[in-house]
Amino acid sequence: MLKTPLCDVFGIDLPVLLAPMGTCTSAELVAAVCNAGGLGGIGTLFRATAAIKRDIDTVRTLTNAPFAINHIPQTLDAEAFHYTLEARPAVISFTLATRATNWCAKRTMRERA
Repeated sequence: MLKTPLCDVFGIDLPVLLAPMGTCTSAELVAAVCNAGGLGGIGTLFRATAAIKRDIDTVRTLTNAPFAINHIPQTLDAEAFHYTLEARPAVISFTLATRATNWCAKRTMRERA
């Protein structure tokens, strides 16, 4: 079996990542990748907060393995971000971020700690 440092960092068995591409993935696919030993990622672009929360809950129900959540800061609302922090995924990533949105995310994470 192929094992790389990436596996150790994320606590996965295989160096396989499911790209978190908004409406192109599902919670079931994320969980399937995680259960197969890779790192599945929930994408949030063009998703309502209720849908994001539902996906997080579904993934947590279907797997105990590490997973990721990716946000687009320009479209991210506080409720979805706080729910993400409470879920404590192995990875929280941001796409299309700017310096200002990075600052906001860091500040929010410090306040929640």
